[in-house]
Amino acid sequence: MSPHPQPLSTDVERGEKMERGEKVERDKLLKMNMSISKKFNSSDSPLYLTRKGGIKGNEVEKARQLRKQATEAEKILWQVLRNRKLNNLKFRRQHPIASYIVDFYCAEVVLIVELDGSIHTIPDEKDYDVARQEDLENMGYSVLRFTNTQVEKNINNVLSIISKTAEEQKKTLSL
Repeated sequence: MSPHPQPLSTDVERGEKMERGEKVERDKLLKMNMSISKKFNSSDSPLYLTRKGGIKGNEVEKARQLRKQATEAEKILWQVLRNRKLNNLKFRRQHPIASYIVDFYCAEVVLIVELDGSIHTIPDEKDYDVARQEDLENMGYSVLRFTNTQVEKNINNVLSIISKTAEEQKKTLSL
């Protein structure tokens, strides 16, 4: 087995070809995921791109911390998504994808569900969210966004939208 990195078949960062095992500068990653960089201190260990385009190293620990620090809306939604309660779909929460950590992810239908709190109304955060969503969609994921208020006040409507989108995704993926 060669210790040298192999090229990835897909573009990972906005058109740049990366190689497996290539060290990625921490500052560049943190800029790509500003919301994570604000919540966590960076460590001295480097981050590496994995074979599937994901980031190993600090991302898993960051996801664990985010699970422990869930907002009330995330807790509410998780209670109705967990254990295949919605359409028998397996959802994961605070799941790392590439250099991002998404709120909820269902691999069966390649669906991401993001919850936005009040911080997402700040112009810089809005711009970042748009770029992040575009990146995820370019990687082939479908992304749904809801506000915390929508989840807290009208969970049935949120679940209906998630359910309908998942069904559409199933049909699209089976073609």
